[in-house]
Amino acid sequence: MGYYVETADYITIPLANVDAAWEAAKQLNRRDDLKHGGHYPATLERPRDSRSVSMNPNKWFSWLPWDYDVRYGSLDELLEELGFESVERDADSLRFGVYNSKTGAEESFLRALAPFVADNQVMRWMGEDGCTWQCVFEGGRMTIR
Repeated sequence: MGYYVETADYITIPLANVDAAWEAAKQLNRRDDLKHGGHYPATLERPRDSRSVSMNPNKWFSWLPWDYDVRYGSLDELLEELGFESVERDADSLRFGVYNSKTGAEESFLRALAPFVADNQVMRWMGEDGCTWQCVFEGGRMTIR
């Protein structure tokens, strides 16, 4: 079971900000307090040679492996794994959007990416029960309305 949500909107990250956005997304993997997926009981051991910033393989963000920060090579790949169906680059920006799946970790990642998103953008969401809300990006922050 889960709660299905969808958006047809896109968010744009200027190309000059993509590397820093990717680094912020990788550093988010340190935040076990934001992770909803996990191995119970917590019996998995972290491989000694792991380069992941995550210290706990028993905790992960929904839809992602615990060590996504070293498994994926780009922000583009990560966004696709999160469930965004359209991830595109052009000469000026990385653009992503279109989501139609169960809720996962998208809010945590959108908040982490907010400082790098072009200002005055809105991603409108609709839940399976008709509930709607917006993620609004202004001044390097994301607010939900």
